[in-house]
Amino acid sequence: MNSGHHKKRLISSKASGEPPLLLAVSVHCATRVAIREARKQLLHWKGLNESDLTFQLEVPATMPIVKKLCGLENVEIYLQSLLS
Repeated sequence: MNSGHHKKRLISSKASGEPPLLLAVSVHCATRVAIREARKQLLHWKGLNESDLTFQLEVPATMPIVKKLCGLENVEIYLQSLLS
């Protein structure tokens, strides 16, 4: 690629690593949207307003972090209380 013949050419997106980067970003964005919707639904079930929908999703977004941000530990506690 450093020869004189290729100096004025652009590197394609496949050669630059753009597709894997965009795929990773799209997964992160989709996870954020899913968490926001889960939080909305949880607040709706509790009869609260939707004012507390802000959160910080760190990378890597592991499953325990996503569950915590969705509020699923509250659902699990509720279900355990019904069983006991």
